Amino acid sequence: MKGIKSANYFKINNLTEYINRGMTDLSVRNKQPGIIVSDQLMAKMNLSVGDEISLLSAGGMQKSLTQFTAPRNYIFEIRATYSQVHLIGNSPIYIDRRASQRLFETKRRISGIDLRLQHSNRAGEVKKRLKQNLDDRYTISTWYDLQRPLYDIMYLEKWSSYVILMIIVIVAILNIIGSLTMIVIQKNRDIGVLQTLGFTPAKIKRIFVNQGLYIGLIGCVIGGGLGLLISWLQKQYGLIKLSSDFIIGAYPIRIEYLDVTIVLLGSLVLCLLASWYPARKASQVKPAEAIKYD
Repeated sequence: MKGIKSANYFKINNLTEYINRGMTDLSVRNKQPGIIVSDQLMAKMNLSVGDEISLLSAGGMQKSLTQFTAPRNYIFEIRATYSQVHLIGNSPIYIDRRASQRLFETKRRISGIDLRLQHSNRAGEVKKRLKQNLDDRYTISTWYDLQRPLYDIMYLEKWSSYVILMIIVIVAILNIIGSLTMIVIQKNRDIGVLQTLGFTPAKIKRIFVNQGLYIGLIGCVIGGGLGLLISWLQKQYGLIKLSSDFIIGAYPIRIEYLDVTIVLLGSLVLCLLASWYPARKASQVKPAEAIKYD
């Protein structure tokens, strides 16, 4: 439940755009203050615009128990309903600030102030500046702080996906190691001939390292290109749809080029590491043993 100054809050939060029925009037009419309730709660409690609901705060209950008096409840009239999906928690109920102060018995005090920034990515900077100007009595929380568990889960999922992807790449790397090792065995005589022509072990090793590099580059170009193309198509046309229960209609895509670079570089490095063992084996081939039977 939020106690607000409706004139300012509705202007900043654009809540009027989500009103389905009624009007955003929280003033006292016929000795009853107004209240705005979400459609989800209205349907759950079988309420309608114009109904009266009785509210009792935890502070009022505690006061009634300690002072042995009847709990004081307040009657509100439902003035409007709104539909606004919240990712975390339930949709709030809105009442007038003064009515909330009477309900929660906080006199003229307020528990917090909401700030809406024109550039949300500067929230951390604004938080830092506010901390410099306010003392320790105030707690400053950004959207990230309020939704930290959700972001932590997303961060964990992101790196878990990267680890799983690298495991898949490692399986492919084992195939590369096997293929290059078989090439070394099959080309044992050719390696010996190259060494008799003056190729040093370092040059022989470079040949197989370059081959692993070419395999990695081809895989990164084809795989990365297809991945970027599919991501772009999903972003533009929403190929993968979501059910109607979600806020958005299609699976959201945002291409992070830093993440793409990390994945491609990680795959390329693994391909280079895969070519090291076969290249080392090829550089250790002795020319005399390689061509003595030919």
